[in-house]
Amino acid sequence: MGDGFCFYIYQLPPQEMSLLLQEKSLNRWRPLPLDSSLTVLINERVDAFTSSSMVKKIDFNIQNGYYIFRNTGNPQASLSSGNSMDTPYPNAVFGIIDLQNNTIYYETWDM
Repeated sequence: MGDGFCFYIYQLPPQEMSLLLQEKSLNRWRPLPLDSSLTVLINERVDAFTSSSMVKKIDFNIQNGYYIFRNTGNPQASLSSGNSMDTPYPNAVFGIIDLQNNTIYYETWDM
């Protein structure tokens, strides 16, 4: 992989969101809300890659849904506000599933 940043917003019909939740594909995702220190950390990482206003559309105050923040490099591991400062993670994925609005925010970075 090369260096870069990707950001996706998916808007799903309610029935497709229900199917996603039934597939048990969320075993690595954690329930919202996000810890405020993790929000600061994610924003710092995003700001390091882009100044795009599109990325600022993530609503970090979502209460009903799930999130994932994982190191996709070696070793692969879940990241949290407690361990992210001690763990190098040049390659990561961050996502939020907003159940109220049937929206998925998904971003990756590779340095």
